[in-house]
Amino acid sequence: MKLLPLLVITTWMFTGPKIHFDEKKFNFGDKAFRSKVEHTFSFENTGDAPLIIESHETSCHCTSALYSDAPVMPGEKGEVVVKYDATKVGFFYRKVTLHTNAGDETLIIKGEITEKKEKVDPITGH
Repeated sequence: MKLLPLLVITTWMFTGPKIHFDEKKFNFGDKAFRSKVEHTFSFENTGDAPLIIESHETSCHCTSALYSDAPVMPGEKGEVVVKYDATKVGFFYRKVTLHTNAGDETLIIKGEITEKKEKVDPITGH
């Protein structure tokens, strides 16, 4: 009878979707003013049920997140692309909080936007 509570707790801990990111923070270092500033965060559903990213919040309107609204099945991988609008010179530190059916996860980007004399192609950001 003592094993029953342990079995219930163990079963509860290992059921459902689980999101595991390769990394949750990314430092861009120095980036040119108006350059392309985006990073792809990769994750895997390590749980045993479909994972759904339901919504997200950003710490600033200058930051956005793109991801698929399709469920990520157990064992499959997905991506979240975080973009920063590099139109202000100076340091930046921004958060994106993902609301998923496995709980909330926070991704962080940081770096410094610098004035550069060289021209940046507005289409490619390079």
